[in-house]
Amino acid sequence: MTPNINRTYTILAILFVCCQVVFGHGELSLRIAEKTQQINKEPTNAQLFFERGFLYHQHEEFELALRDYEQSESLGLKSEELYYRKAETNFTISYYENTIQALQSYFELNPYDVKGRKLYAKTLYKLNQINRAYIEYKFVIEHISDPRPDDYLMFSEITRAHNNDDLHEALKVINLGLETLGEDTVTLQLERLELLKAMNNTDLVIEQYNYFLNQTDRKEFWYFRKASFLKSTGRINDAKIASQQAKVAISVLREKFKNTDAIIKLEKDIVHLDKSLNYED
Repeated sequence: MTPNINRTYTILAILFVCCQVVFGHGELSLRIAEKTQQINKEPTNAQLFFERGFLYHQHEEFELALRDYEQSESLGLKSEELYYRKAETNFTISYYENTIQALQSYFELNPYDVKGRKLYAKTLYKLNQINRAYIEYKFVIEHISDPRPDDYLMFSEITRAHNNDDLHEALKVINLGLETLGEDTVTLQLERLELLKAMNNTDLVIEQYNYFLNQTDRKEFWYFRKASFLKSTGRINDAKIASQQAKVAISVLREKFKNTDAIIKLEKDIVHLDKSLNYED
C-alpha cells in the first residue's frame, strides 16, 4: 500500500470518528428539542424535566441538567433515579458538597445500594474525608455483585491513603482483585508492578516483568523496561542481557512494524541505554 493511500485511509478514519461524535451529539440535540416541545405543552410534568435533564447530562450540558433535575424535584418527583442522576451530575462537575446532599436523599430511599455507596465513597475521598471513604468503599468491595478492575484500583488508592501510604495494604487490595477477577486482569497487574517498584521489592518486580513477557508476543518494549529497571538496581550484566533480548525481539519483527515511529524511538532508547550500561560497567 502506497504512502498516499495510507494517508487517505487515515484521513477517512479521522473523518468517520468525527462524524460519529457530531451525529451522536446531533441526535441528542434533536431529542432535547423534542423533549422541550413536550415540556412546553406540559410545563408541570416533572418526569419530562427529569428526562430532559438526563439528555442534557449526556450532551455534557451539566448546568442545564442540574436545572432540570431541580425543576423536576420542585414539581414533586422524588425517586431513586432522580437523586442518583442529580448526584452523578454534581460529581462530574466537582460539586462535591451538592453530590453528598443528593446522595443523602437517595439513601433515604435505598440506604444499602452499592452503586450509591460507591459514588458516596468517591465523593468523600475527593473531600479528603479518607476514613469515611475507606469504610464506604470497603462496603462496596464486600457487597458488589459485578466488580470491575477500577473498583480495586480505587479501593487500593483509598486504602493506601487510609493507612498512611502503606503500600503493603494497597497491594493486598490489588491481589484480592486479581483473585476475584482473574490473574490476567492487565490493569491490576500493571498497578501491582508499580506498587512493587515503589516497595523496592526487586525480585518480585523482576517476576512481574517476566509475567508480562510471558503474556505477550510483542516482547521488545517489556525487555527494554526490564533492562531499564535492572540498571536502576545496579544489576548491570542482567540489564545488558535484557537489552540484548529487546534488540533480538525487534529484529524478528515484520518490516511494517520495524518502521513504525514507536519502534524507531525504542531503538534509539536502547542505544542510549546501552551507552549508559557500558559507562556503568
